[in-house]
Amino acid sequence: NDLFSCISASGDLMYFSKKSDIYSVEIPQEFRQFQNVTIQGIIRDADSKEGLAAKMRITDANTSEMITSFDNNPSDGFYSIVLSAGRAYNLEVRKDDYSSALYYYDLRDIESYQEYEQNIDLFTTAHLNVNIYDIELYDPLKAKITVKNNIGRTIDVVESDGVNWKTIVDLPIGNAYTIEVESENFKSKSFSIDLTGLILYRVYEEDIELVPEKVGVPINVKDLLSDGSVSSSQLIIRNKTRNEEIVISGNQTINLRVGDRYMVEASSDRGYAFNSTEISISNEGKLQTINEETGQIEEDSKGVELKLQPLAKDANLTLKDIYFESNSSALFESSFEELDRVIKLMKSYPSMKIEIAAHTDDVGSAAYNTRLSQERANSVINYITGNNIAEDRLISKGYGESKPVVANDSEENRAKNRRVELKILDIQLAQND
Repeated sequence: NDLFSCISASGDLMYFSKKSDIYSVEIPQEFRQFQNVTIQGIIRDADSKEGLAAKMRITDANTSEMITSFDNNPSDGFYSIVLSAGRAYNLEVRKDDYSSALYYYDLRDIESYQEYEQNIDLFTTAHLNVNIYDIELYDPLKAKITVKNNIGRTIDVVESDGVNWKTIVDLPIGNAYTIEVESENFKSKSFSIDLTGLILYRVYEEDIELVPEKVGVPINVKDLLSDGSVSSSQLIIRNKTRNEEIVISGNQTINLRVGDRYMVEASSDRGYAFNSTEISISNEGKLQTINEETGQIEEDSKGVELKLQPLAKDANLTLKDIYFESNSSALFESSFEELDRVIKLMKSYPSMKIEIAAHTDDVGSAAYNTRLSQERANSVINYITGNNIAEDRLISKGYGESKPVVANDSEENRAKNRRVELKILDIQLAQND
């Protein structure tokens, strides 16, 4: 009324009423007493975008003095605040089971009326990005992520796929959680996250480095003829389960991963050929080796023993894992690993000349088997000479079924007779070899 007028938030108009009519009058510039800033918007659910009822609190940013607190409009989430220029403010917004919001407004240098629109989005869940990886190889891991609340009750279980680094876990706001991470054959790990109190951020990140379970495996390298230890031997241990290669000297115990499969290759630069074998560590932590006589997998508590053939004229070495397509001389790619060892050996001993001998079982005619074995020996020679080994250092010979190592009376024995051998025709060793 005409006794109690009011001034607009902009400070440039005065309103009064008389006889139910509302009038306004512009305030001259020299009589305007203060400058204001109006901040308004809608408090919304971040996902549904529906309006929310919330509690709002304004404090002095420098002194933390409480200036005012109020609720917004519960029907549509709208709010409007008028703040005087000349101060800095903190605006805090809270709602039970939702995140909070905190805004800072520095109005100390404001010289004219201003309006800001500030929509405020609150969320009910936080996104926890869990990055689970092997602490040694930095590969992502397949793992089980168990979420427990503050009384130890499991509220969610999430599986990481082992391909992507990031696994997203959604956590309701308003609780504290323990996150347990388990991966087969790795040591488990846990961490805590507290989503009570003032929660301002939706996305959290946690890197989890898991340590592999390992067991010690003794690996001994011996002379095939004397059974004595080979000095200056080297081991190359290739993990067939994951991308890992270990290079160490021989005759020692090495810690290997539980649940993984390995190819162990032994060599020596002191006048020996190479040898290799495949081993695995069971999920129970037991060493499993392949019996070279039977081809069967056996548990072995004593460790791995690899015997090296001394390099000498007429020495024979049966090459392992040389496979051809059925009734063909085409090598399978899996054969290249063993043939690459032959190439490495020949480059280490430039004077060495060899015969590559191929053998078959007795299935089919003798003439056919002789021809097939010759073609297979030629195929091996072609691979070796294709890797910078001179042709005059190798000859090929197909023996067919004429030189079996066991009787061809079972499929297991026939498999043993299908083989490729390396025979040293000539070699000149240095005095220290």
